[in-house]
Amino acid sequence: VLFQEIVKNDTPIYLALDSDADKKTNRLIELFLKYDIETFKIDLTPYKDVGEMSHTDFLQKKQTAVFLNSNNYLLSKIIGI
Repeated sequence: VLFQEIVKNDTPIYLALDSDADKKTNRLIELFLKYDIETFKIDLTPYKDVGEMSHTDFLQKKQTAVFLNSNNYLLSKIIGI
């Protein structure tokens, strides 16, 4: 239901999942890109989890989130090989 609402309302998505959830993050990115949802990835470095961040730190990280599209996502996957 949540995914349907995101697609219906064309809601931008900011992903900030734990670094140990890379596979899950990649599946979500691919799904959102497939439905042409504006997707951003927040770099959590040096934190392991969003819960470790202060509200201010999170907002700063969100402002520098990387916009993902099919091209740069594919390139980042190739570079990571």
